[in-house]
Amino acid sequence: MPDIPMGDLLRHQAHRRGEAAICLSYPGEDISWGRLEADTNRTARALLDLGMGRGDLVTLALPNQGRFFHFTFALWKIGATPHVVSSRLSAKEIGEITELASPRLIVSAEP
Repeated sequence: MPDIPMGDLLRHQAHRRGEAAICLSYPGEDISWGRLEADTNRTARALLDLGMGRGDLVTLALPNQGRFFHFTFALWKIGATPHVVSSRLSAKEIGEITELASPRLIVSAEP
């Protein structure tokens, strides 16, 4: 595999494998390379509109499902760094971790 920046990996794989080829599969949901590429591009633009960008730390407290990969790739596309914590942690534990890490944004499955 050639050296490909993580933010360009989806585009490369969608082109290489075909946009309709399945990238992620979960019970009740199959996500193609092309769909993940398009969806993460929209999220990357939204993150940029929120002021996120290169070098920013963004905490992800999401279950290991489609949304986790969606946000991870969107962050890589804008040059931000995903800071992954378990979605099973309590709000207090996540709060203590993020107090130390000082992320620009927290993305969580919980409100």
